[in-house]
Amino acid sequence: MFDRASTLIFNEGDSIQNLEALQLLIKAVFRTPQLDEIHLRLIDLLTTRTDWQGPPEKSVAALRQLISQLASEFPAEQHLWLCLLRDLANHEIETLENRRAYVPGGRFNPNAVYYPNPLNPQDPRSTFSELPYARVFKFVDKTTPIGSAGSCFAMEIAHRLQAEGYNYVITEPDPHSEKGYMNSCARWGTIFNVPSMRQLVEKAFRVRKLPKILWSHYPDGKLELRDPFREEITFSSLDEYEASYDSHIAAAREALLKCKVFVMTLGVNEVWRLKSDGTAFSRNPWRLASSLVERHIQTVEDNVNDLQKMLDLWRSHNPDLKLILSVSPVPLLATFRGDDSHVIASTCHSKSTLRLAAEEFVKRNRDVYYFPSYETVLYCTENPWEPDQRHVARHTVGKVMQLFDTMFVSDSDEMVVPASDMPVQIPEKRGTNFLLHPDWLDNFSGSMLALDAYFSAFQPEDDVCLMTWLPPETGVSTDEAMQRLADAIAELGYDADRIPDVLLIESVGQDQRAQLLQEVNAVIETGAASEANTLREARNQGVRVISPQPDILKVIGRHSLEKNAIVREVPQIKTLALNNHARIGQRDILLDELISGYEHFLKTKQTPHAAYVAMREWFCLSDGKFNDLMQQLYSEVYPPQALEVASGVLGEMRGGNLAKVTDALRQDGFYVFPDRLAPDICDRLMDFALQTEALLHSPPSDVPERHIYDPEHPLVAKYSFSDTSLISQPEVQRLVADPSILAVAQDYLGCSPILDLLTMWWSTAVWPEANSEAAQLFHFDMDRINFLKFFVYLTDVTEETGPHSYVRASHHRKPLALLRDGRFSDQEILRHYSSEDIIDIVAPRGTMFFADTRGFHKGVHLRAGHRLIFQMEFASSLFGAPYSPNLVDGEFGPELLQAVRRYPRTYELLKGERL
Repeated sequence: MFDRASTLIFNEGDSIQNLEALQLLIKAVFRTPQLDEIHLRLIDLLTTRTDWQGPPEKSVAALRQLISQLASEFPAEQHLWLCLLRDLANHEIETLENRRAYVPGGRFNPNAVYYPNPLNPQDPRSTFSELPYARVFKFVDKTTPIGSAGSCFAMEIAHRLQAEGYNYVITEPDPHSEKGYMNSCARWGTIFNVPSMRQLVEKAFRVRKLPKILWSHYPDGKLELRDPFREEITFSSLDEYEASYDSHIAAAREALLKCKVFVMTLGVNEVWRLKSDGTAFSRNPWRLASSLVERHIQTVEDNVNDLQKMLDLWRSHNPDLKLILSVSPVPLLATFRGDDSHVIASTCHSKSTLRLAAEEFVKRNRDVYYFPSYETVLYCTENPWEPDQRHVARHTVGKVMQLFDTMFVSDSDEMVVPASDMPVQIPEKRGTNFLLHPDWLDNFSGSMLALDAYFSAFQPEDDVCLMTWLPPETGVSTDEAMQRLADAIAELGYDADRIPDVLLIESVGQDQRAQLLQEVNAVIETGAASEANTLREARNQGVRVISPQPDILKVIGRHSLEKNAIVREVPQIKTLALNNHARIGQRDILLDELISGYEHFLKTKQTPHAAYVAMREWFCLSDGKFNDLMQQLYSEVYPPQALEVASGVLGEMRGGNLAKVTDALRQDGFYVFPDRLAPDICDRLMDFALQTEALLHSPPSDVPERHIYDPEHPLVAKYSFSDTSLISQPEVQRLVADPSILAVAQDYLGCSPILDLLTMWWSTAVWPEANSEAAQLFHFDMDRINFLKFFVYLTDVTEETGPHSYVRASHHRKPLALLRDGRFSDQEILRHYSSEDIIDIVAPRGTMFFADTRGFHKGVHLRAGHRLIFQMEFASSLFGAPYSPNLVDGEFGPELLQAVRRYPRTYELLKGERL
């Protein structure tokens, strides 16, 4: 049915305009072949009764209306109409889900969607900085009875859980344990395969008896008996084995009953079994007679069936059990398939089989969760292995446990902390805390520099505190330390009664150092050998380590003011959300991502991707009101600079001239200047653009990524120049340093701005139609919280050569239907704005204009020729999209050098600062 007479061209924004397209939509909605006759009937009625042409949503709405009418007209067929309405609803749900399939925003972890690429200029992420989770399940705290079993990697998890103070269930101590940590809850040994795990549960609950078999070994000439069903559990005599047999089963049963959470690690799918009854060995039969055993390779379904039988039996005795399943990353030591499979290939097969089995098992059961420790080791950890290249290194286990904490550990205040690990008591939480690890036993000069920087940066009334600590291993008494600090203050020439706060914390042990670091905003480096561990731990926890410079301390103090102000405004931020917005349900999750990401940004000057996405979503959720609130903060913390000069390429930008420009910007969202950039400057920039390699956007596979633009033979639709190549040009440096441009930017933004973007690009007529990648569909920008862009046309721009198109006043509040992060067709924009509001800036070479591109805009599709445009962006903050510093001071001309020195915040990226 429904043979199409012609080829259909379809895209997300296209409308349903003909019968062929309508037939395709109907078949997508109602996919039951038996309903072909109903399909024809619906199409006939739909085309005669309704206005069905338009976007697919309109056609679907018309279809729903039609079916509702038919239900009233033909009540005898009520069941049919209800089924059709059900299918229609399912179609709409599936359509929405399809549209967000690759959308990072609104997920537990927005980073889960796209594979990290450290070379991506927009979002440089490395797998080594990633935790590969998609959702979180916070049901574990330090009081939760937890246990583990599985391969040797499970032993690493068991040790770490015990070391970090979790309530690890132990019912059968192991006299041979290392460092006091048990390898498992009871002495069931290392369990490498799923059948052995099933056998453990069956043995513990006495539904299966395992054969009593031991094999003898004589290390150093002394008898040692080993249990093949309990790997690495040994006995010195048969009597010892027999005496402990029943007590071990009882201990295993007790552990399986006590645990409310259990972590199980799957290791291998190559299994040795007894021929007599199919009992599986934990790893291999070692010295048992070859005539008694058989080899078996577990399939995905074998493993799933064994896991299901194990869980069903276990939950019949412990119904509230939560199971966390993982796959061991440790490769096979050996394979019994060596005739046809290398051990590395066998490892891949084994892990792949177990990973698929884990996935299927998790889908089939409630309260069973997959823990991607395997992926963390293989993909997300740099140099994860010990020198043997099989066992995981200590730092790797640490990252796996970081993932465990992220996914499963609750932040509940009710956690029980062992007395030896009680938190450091700090008398009063300050606005900004710095930590100094004094070089008590070394030359005190590094500490003197840090103290001098701190005292010169702040006043006594500032909300700051310098915390110093006294590790007990130094042997320095509290009185001696206090005297040392007092002598240092006097030697530096400061009055002890007129300095910002200094706090000495006594007896901070190694275990408490991490807790102390959680209280600070930065650690001041002294250069002492004794502080090495402190600095390493600070960096691991994301705490900034800084050199003793007053300017750096001041900036961190100011950042703390930002953070405290934002946290204080959380209730007000929540009220800004539009209750009828589609994303209102994710409001709190997005706000948490935003606040935590902003705190990270204040420490590192880099924005986590999840926080960047949350910022864009909050712009839509609040219709820009969140950004307005943040702008007030920046105006208070970074007030506008007093400009010594305000004249330049835009004329004299003071008083009435400046007010005219910024008033127009606030009203319309853009302003085109009557004056033009001098022709000789345009000529030199054009020469640069015709002689310098540019980055090609989406080049064909046989074309280099960089190429000099040839106007006669354009290869792609867009060629762009790097900021580093642009800033080397004297004309660009003069534009960057131009006081009149800076005057407009800071007056509009209401604060001291930051130059955060510098670019220039060619647009060509290569593509036959408007393209999203070339920004030729309407959209709004949200790379920063607040920003303003300055443009210069370097070629004549006509209707044919792609003028900048702007929707007047759309930088203010937007219609709810357009408050989403994406591209918009002309038709969508025209449903909410008049054609008179859409302004195409057709203008000659040298034309300069500002635009707040939070408003809807696009570059009109080029039908002929080319366009060269220069752009600078000023922002109130660097929070948001990734960025990189340009060059160092020495390569700048005199105008730019002077501007950098006068206005350090505006040009901080040009100085290469990372404050």
